[in-house]
Amino acid sequence: NPAQLDAAYGLTTAGSAAVPALTSLLEEESWVLRASAADTLGDMGHAAASGADALARVLDDESAWVRRNAVEALGNIGPLAAAAAPALSKCLSDQDVTVRHNAALALAKMGAGETTLLTQASTDEDLYVRQLAAEALRRCHP
Repeated sequence: NPAQLDAAYGLTTAGSAAVPALTSLLEEESWVLRASAADTLGDMGHAAASGADALARVLDDESAWVRRNAVEALGNIGPLAAAAAPALSKCLSDQDVTVRHNAALALAKMGAGETTLLTQASTDEDLYVRQLAAEALRRCHP
């Protein structure tokens, strides 16, 4: 729906002023709303830093789409969301390959992560997860 895309774009351009409304949507019953809120926060990058704790709380959401988007959002926030690195590290063993991929990429962007879990992920069945976990390890421990 074009109106939904316009609304998401508007919230993204509003920057940090929109973070409280978006983080409250992370608690909605509808997984679509939760996933969209996480996606929009991710589009905001550093401006969404104050929402990092709320994003970390949905990393175990029942919806893979919510987890995927929340993990990606934390990566886009980058080092400002480094406090979420332990929770992100746990996502390296998620059943959904995209969540694992996004978690490894997020940790590489942050230069953070739990060494043991990153080492395990560097043997993941998915090539991209393996490579990104190895890169995160290099950035965490140069």
